[in-house]
Amino acid sequence: MEVKICNPLKTLSFSVETTFNEMMPLVGSVARELCAEAVANKLDITGPVYWVYEGADGNPDTRFKLDICLPVFAPGGYSGKFKFVELPAFKCASAMHYGHWNEVGAIYHHLFDRLAEEKLEYNGVCREIYINSDFADPANNITEVQVGVN
Repeated sequence: MEVKICNPLKTLSFSVETTFNEMMPLVGSVARELCAEAVANKLDITGPVYWVYEGADGNPDTRFKLDICLPVFAPGGYSGKFKFVELPAFKCASAMHYGHWNEVGAIYHHLFDRLAEEKLEYNGVCREIYINSDFADPANNITEVQVGVN
């Protein structure tokens, strides 16, 4: 686990209220739409897709806010299908997950255990950064998990 402060990040963003049980149709499809929108509007894509969870507690039926964000450089601004949002600086505990997303829960357990050990307070926001998404062979996925702390 690493505790760090991430710099602000300019993104194209899609927001929805959802649950873990309802969000599966968003996997892949929203990222494709964000990328297509960035290309169509001549925005430079500057990083991997972020999923930002606010108010999620691990319960499959709890409603929470989900933002799916694509980092972009938009020198002339943007006014299109999605919102142009700057994610604020973010202090977090971070760890890497290598493998299938079905197994990412183990990283969360590890991070929350470490937060408790180090007496760090969770701020209610988590991020997953999809560094490599291999839909053909999910064992090759690389995901950075960030748990926000105060």
